[in-house]
Amino acid sequence: QQSCLLISHTIEALILDPDSFSFQESGFSGSLQADSEYERRTMSVFNQVLEEVELLGRKHPPVSHLVRR
Repeated sequence: QQSCLLISHTIEALILDPDSFSFQESGFSGSLQADSEYERRTMSVFNQVLEEVELLGRKHPPVSHLVRR
């Protein structure tokens, strides 16, 4: 649940402040041809969320590994 909440806050923050990171940092660096500004921003946010999820996955084990059965 905490991971989902963090992702939700990340998406919200990036949508509210799309200039919080550059398009170059998001990994597209011009290789993606978006049809509209909305698509460009959406793909940019999606890529940023994927990077955050990968980073969290490296820092913290999945919750299922922490729960005793």
